[in-house]
Amino acid sequence: MVMSKSGWEKRVEAYKKWGFSENEITAAFGKFPNFMTRSLDKITGVMDFFINEMGLDYSFVLRAPGLVSYSLEKRIKPRSLVYKKLLESGLISKGKSSRLASMCKCAEKDFLKRYVLYYDEIAPELVDMYQKELLAISKSN
Repeated sequence: MVMSKSGWEKRVEAYKKWGFSENEITAAFGKFPNFMTRSLDKITGVMDFFINEMGLDYSFVLRAPGLVSYSLEKRIKPRSLVYKKLLESGLISKGKSSRLASMCKCAEKDFLKRYVLYYDEIAPELVDMYQKELLAISKSN
């Protein structure tokens, strides 16, 4: 994708608003070039969710820049809900925000196997909670 200089600069400013330095933006772009091709609304939505709703630092996205490519409503939010439930239940440790990145990145089949069905006996509500979240999303589209 070819991007105008002004488009690039707008995206740099969007990331800077969340705490990124120019060097960090360049590093993230080097890891995942599509980091700079997302719309300004997409960048803002994903960053706002991880920082303000999940309480994470911008460096969470810096370490996994591909996160900006996933659907906030269809992938990130439902999987974050499972992540929060696993944390609250003490089934995963709080210091592992990298686990959330892994949860967002993996294929649906793997996500279900590793994080929802794996804990089914201990936390059977995960399956229902996740299915309800996905159903609500599909109804809103």
